Amino acid sequence: MGRRTDQARPILTLNLLGPPDLRLGDRPFPPLPSRKALALLVYLSVESSRTHDRRLLASLFWPDSPEEKALGSLRQSLLALRRTLGDDRFSPAFLEADSRTVRFNPSAPHRLDLALF
Repeated sequence: MGRRTDQARPILTLNLLGPPDLRLGDRPFPPLPSRKALALLVYLSVESSRTHDRRLLASLFWPDSPEEKALGSLRQSLLALRRTLGDDRFSPAFLEADSRTVRFNPSAPHRLDLALF
């Protein structure tokens, strides 16, 4: 596992009104291994006021997959998001997760245009 620092982490900007534009700091958001991983990040950020059950997220994003495969896909997407967001290097983390739940951390430095609207 990487080392977290107290160094200021980049701000995550999610502009979703109009064509989606995501940025990490002053750079475009890096590519992810799947569109579903990006959709998961957007969903969690928009619904950041609550904690989400992993099984429900898996069935929402991978409805045609058996439950264990859907949960595996969710784990892989969360891992890719954490790496891309730098959650292993900076604090606070954007994504908070345990074995049963996942949540976008609303206190992590981000700007969501939908929330401002």
